[in-house]
Amino acid sequence: MKSLKSLLYLALGITCLLAFVLVDVHALSKVIKAKPLKVVQRQVAQLTYKKCEALGDPHMLSFDSKRFDFMGLGDYILAQSNDDEFIVHIRTSKWAAASVNSNVAVKLGSKVFEYDVNADVFYIDGVQAPLAVGETKKIGSGSVNRVNAQTAIATASNGAKLTMSWYRNQAWQAQLGSVGYISVVVDAPQPLSFTSGLCLNVNESKKTATGILHNHLQRKLTRTVKLKKETPKRKEAAKKVCKKAGLNEKKHPVAWNACVKDTIQSGEKIGAQIGKTIKKVQSAEKKELKKTIKKKGKKAIKKVKSIIKQEENKTKKLKKAAKKAFKKARKVKAKCARKAFKKVKKMAKRVRKSEKKVRKEKRLLRKIQRKLKKGSFRKGGKSSSKKGGKKRRTPKCVRKLRRYQRKAKRAIKKAKKAFKATKSGSKSSRRRARKAKRAARRAIRKLKKQAKKVYKHLKKVIKKAKKNNKSKRVKFLKKFLKRVKKIAQFKRSKSEKKIDRMARRVFRQARRLARRAKKATEKAKIFKSKKSQKKAKEANKKAKKAFKKIKKQ
Repeated sequence: MKSLKSLLYLALGITCLLAFVLVDVHALSKVIKAKPLKVVQRQVAQLTYKKCEALGDPHMLSFDSKRFDFMGLGDYILAQSNDDEFIVHIRTSKWAAASVNSNVAVKLGSKVFEYDVNADVFYIDGVQAPLAVGETKKIGSGSVNRVNAQTAIATASNGAKLTMSWYRNQAWQAQLGSVGYISVVVDAPQPLSFTSGLCLNVNESKKTATGILHNHLQRKLTRTVKLKKETPKRKEAAKKVCKKAGLNEKKHPVAWNACVKDTIQSGEKIGAQIGKTIKKVQSAEKKELKKTIKKKGKKAIKKVKSIIKQEENKTKKLKKAAKKAFKKARKVKAKCARKAFKKVKKMAKRVRKSEKKVRKEKRLLRKIQRKLKKGSFRKGGKSSSKKGGKKRRTPKCVRKLRRYQRKAKRAIKKAKKAFKATKSGSKSSRRRARKAKRAARRAIRKLKKQAKKVYKHLKKVIKKAKKNNKSKRVKFLKKFLKRVKKIAQFKRSKSEKKIDRMARRVFRQARRLARRAKKATEKAKIFKSKKSQKKAKEANKKAKKAFKKIKKQ
């Protein structure tokens, strides 16, 4: 009989569970299958771009924002995407002691577009083809647009872009060895990966570049080049030439550096001209990028908004399903109820997760909108006058100290607000004020300790830098040393000092009253008169009041 009863209970429990799972959980699993957050993150990634350059007598910039000068001769791979939808090959020709880009070819899917500066001819799959100013041609999976007489932009189906600008002068053939040169800029979306090319690093020059340029030439990897020395006199003369050409060191750092180098190597007129063309290429590339980012950004915002709506609808469905499950769990008998309530808890967790996803998606949407307003969607390859395009970062220890400083300031603000609130006279406000005051004091102590540690550490680092004759590093660190010293001698505000003084006065008064009360009680014990007893009681009351005031403050 007992075994039969247990079997019946088991059957009942299983039926309850099955009914609950089939009706509610199965419906929810369908709702949660999609992963829209990843889609939103991809949309943001597609709007960030990395940059590669081959300017003048090739001044190269890799996708990792590393700068180097390349003086090879022949055909080379500049950039080759992982999906083979965007492949760029360049040909470098003789340019006095240096070399320049004379041919550029882009493979867009199945077809190839090429420009030869010496012949001043465009090629499509090795056959000569005209391309008028303002004309756009569909080539393979992408397109090519000739912006003006000296610039053309090729766009691939994977979002990569090639901007090239050229300049020609027939007299340069006999003087330098080439009729002209081509400056090239490659922009690619951040998630797009590249397998080979000089855009990755210099070692990629060893790879063979065949099958794209219509008349392949073998490359020379090793080349003994004797460049002119960049003496201070030559540099000053070159800078004057670049200023006359209308270049600015701060506004156009890359064009400025190229102009200075090329005037020393190739002469005044040629150097200035190279600087101007680099400026043109960069301005054309920036305009084109802004347009594409705006278009992509608008599409991304629409997509993200639709995803957010879908997610919000899903959360509503989840909430409804959770409510239904909760009602069912209440109706079910005791043994089934426990299992049912466990399922309800799981469903509640799912609801919270979906709500979190919606919040994240909304944050990403705001990020896209902000970045579209600023137009700052580039990662890596920032043009700057310094080598590698990197700015000097503040030391880690100083950054940590700044965090402590912010915390201390917040704590002081909280304490001030809390003391203002004590005017209402409630006990809770006084407690908060006391807690806030203690927290502020702790934060200040921590800040001072950290500042002292950082000060000692920076002194050691400066000593090492002085030994190694790193004068720039020493100057850079000394600025932080002064700031850290100020923080170590952290002074509190006048209002805080006043509060402390008031507290000390009240505490002293309370102590005096306590002493008087003690003396009065001793006298009352000795004399046992009514007057002495009254005085003792009054003194004790005053002392108690004083100590209560201290507690309130």
